[in-house]
Amino acid sequence: MVMCYFGRATALGKPPNLTSYAGIYAESGTTRQRSLFHVLHSFSLRCSQCGYCQGMGPIAAMLLSYFAPERAYASLVQLHDAYHMHDIFSPGFPGLLESIYVQERIVEQMMPAVYAAFKKHMVATTSYATKWYITLFANSIPYQTHLRLWDVFLLEGPDLFVIVATSIIWAYRGEHIHISLNRTQTVNAHPQNTSRQSRPTLRRFYPSYRHFSFLRMRMYI
Repeated sequence: MVMCYFGRATALGKPPNLTSYAGIYAESGTTRQRSLFHVLHSFSLRCSQCGYCQGMGPIAAMLLSYFAPERAYASLVQLHDAYHMHDIFSPGFPGLLESIYVQERIVEQMMPAVYAAFKKHMVATTSYATKWYITLFANSIPYQTHLRLWDVFLLEGPDLFVIVATSIIWAYRGEHIHISLNRTQTVNAHPQNTSRQSRPTLRRFYPSYRHFSFLRMRMYI
């Protein structure tokens, strides 16, 4: 479950879940950790509807790797306002559910055997893809790959991440077809090793980008 807090980022007793940045932000009371809390707390006060969600931590940490806290906060606001992150983090997570719906329809159409295997073993898309979308893949793929994805994301928009998620499933589709009940965590384990395997599949799925709007319309029919 994705936990949300409203205006309470600085009240947390430990750093947000920052797997990729654990060495930087794990030590309590450091300047880096305080900067992270200040950015997240300020943002939670700016949008009372979104408040603070755990997925914001890795995104803010990524921004703080390059910017001073003031600019990191401004960048987070820009992501919220101009890149549809409000829909991802607002109550009910409509943007997250929409992205997952589009991903599922693409997998169903282009990888029916994988889709059937997931259904058979009750592997819900939310069980592995939620983390991808709410952190913009910040905690899920190698750092250098993450930077390249964000370059494209800032140019093309958030639909890129649906393409990336689908590409990961495609790159390991043979394993997913033979998935067993005691291997449902396999999907989550793949992205850390996926930069080379999924690179060609990104080019394969990118043309479907224009098809996303039609899939989204189907979600609300």
